Amino acid sequence: MNQQHPLPTTGRGQAALARIAMLTAGLCVAGAASAANCGDPPVSGNKYYVVNKDSGLQVDVQGASKDNGATVFLWQANGQANQQWTLTELSKGIWTMVAAHSGSALDLYNFDSSENAPIKQWAYTGNPNQQWLISAAGGSYTIKSNQSNKLLTAANDSTGTPLTQHSPGSGRQNWYFNPVDGKCSSGSTTTGSFGSFMGRTKILIGGQVSDDDLKLAPFDVSYQYIHSQPAPRAACYDKCLAGCDANNWWGCWGSSQWDNSSGLQITYANAHPRGTSDHPVIQQYVWYSAEDIGIAQGDLEKLYAGTDGHKNYKGAINNKTLLKGYMDDYRFFLQKIGKSRTMIHLEPDFWGFVRVKTGDHPNDPHFVPAEVQAANQTDCASEENSVAGMTSCLIKMARAYAPNSTVGLHFTCWDWADDDTATGGPKACAKYYQQLSAGKGDFLATDVTDRDAEWAVRNQSWNGKSYVWDDAKWNKYVAMIKLVTETVGKPMELWQVPLGNMNMTNWDNHWQDNKVWYIFNRMTDLQNAHVFAIQFGAGESHQTSTGTDGGYMVNLAKKYYSQGGVSMK
Repeated sequence: MNQQHPLPTTGRGQAALARIAMLTAGLCVAGAASAANCGDPPVSGNKYYVVNKDSGLQVDVQGASKDNGATVFLWQANGQANQQWTLTELSKGIWTMVAAHSGSALDLYNFDSSENAPIKQWAYTGNPNQQWLISAAGGSYTIKSNQSNKLLTAANDSTGTPLTQHSPGSGRQNWYFNPVDGKCSSGSTTTGSFGSFMGRTKILIGGQVSDDDLKLAPFDVSYQYIHSQPAPRAACYDKCLAGCDANNWWGCWGSSQWDNSSGLQITYANAHPRGTSDHPVIQQYVWYSAEDIGIAQGDLEKLYAGTDGHKNYKGAINNKTLLKGYMDDYRFFLQKIGKSRTMIHLEPDFWGFVRVKTGDHPNDPHFVPAEVQAANQTDCASEENSVAGMTSCLIKMARAYAPNSTVGLHFTCWDWADDDTATGGPKACAKYYQQLSAGKGDFLATDVTDRDAEWAVRNQSWNGKSYVWDDAKWNKYVAMIKLVTETVGKPMELWQVPLGNMNMTNWDNHWQDNKVWYIFNRMTDLQNAHVFAIQFGAGESHQTSTGTDGGYMVNLAKKYYSQGGVSMK
């Protein structure tokens, strides 16, 4: 893959950033992504995490209370006993669900048969209000009260939503039973993992789409880079004071003499969603700040060691001071997202730069050192001092500070088209991301390249090689995506896909490419590879955009939506 991502490169001006932000501001109001789930029915006597299909959140007894009447609600997975339920089949299809931490049962409170009656925890009695009929529902299951014949329901996808009962067809009423030991009875641990994302079931389309584009097609997603050196000092997290905008710090984007609040741009985007109330645009933030500390490390080495000053990612994450600034900034970023529902896309290409393919431990990120604990005692004290520990902590922080958002790593594998060897090729890449803790997130994102094919041939040192797709290249690329998604157990987003098309005349902002055509005309191939979203965008200011492609992408998107879209799989 091409290593370059020019939209956020050093020297990009604030005006360009503001323009990109204006085009991409938006907010997701759907729930969290599904994790890897088991599609098998429960086995009597086993312990399970009970996971809501739409939100990916788990059935949890609030505060690990052992009291009768304790609230049962949705919460992020944490592996604790108050999210573990022992399922016992009393008779054909009728079950009890007993909390592992308390020995108390899932209970329709006070035998109440009305709509929206609360579900609580209560000492086990065996009465019908503690009996549940579990029925298959297309890879997941419904859980019906034997007392009322109403379904276990979550009113929305938010963390902390109390569970109630409701008649079929209302709210979130489909559930997975994920064994605590991780072993589905059929042996398949990923059945049902890829069928929905943030409450949506059709492959999502979007990217750098303008408000005018949204009038033409009901786009689903949009993205914005968050990219700069960390805040110059801690006080900048409160206000954009004098000097806080040094190095174009992202926290001061959008601030002014009338409002100098830090993080204002994210606050504004989250408060003013695009799209419609019934089909909001999902806002994706591309956290792209590891490059900045890599540049800072290179500058330090040039100043004090006489090196060439090239950016040094591995050195940066093993520099406690630089990594602390990075972690502090990331925490502030997550706090500004707060309870809004967004996608957090972590570090395009960084994971590729720190991958090691030689030596005693190839493709093993546990042996790439990083000062994780020292840089962030608050959040990472229990994490490993390696890039794998850094990844784990970044995901854990997203869960803690932005609990309604999804989070995923960027997948970079520059040798994906090579033949497999012990240290390289697509299988080695997939293994590396598996070791990297990518499976703790909700998704992966990758790009095919970030330049229009003909622009790249004419303006980069690619030796005249064509980067338009043909069937052989397409099939190999899709096979790689499928290998990775099924190895890691997470769906893939194709991100920042070039917008060129073969009608273009090959001059500035009008370059030829055929990736848009391939994607819209081979959507079932992507479906089978577990692609859940496709975002189109210009990877550099000279590339084709939705404003210069003659309406090509928007018209194909309109056709896609008019035909009902393609289901995630």
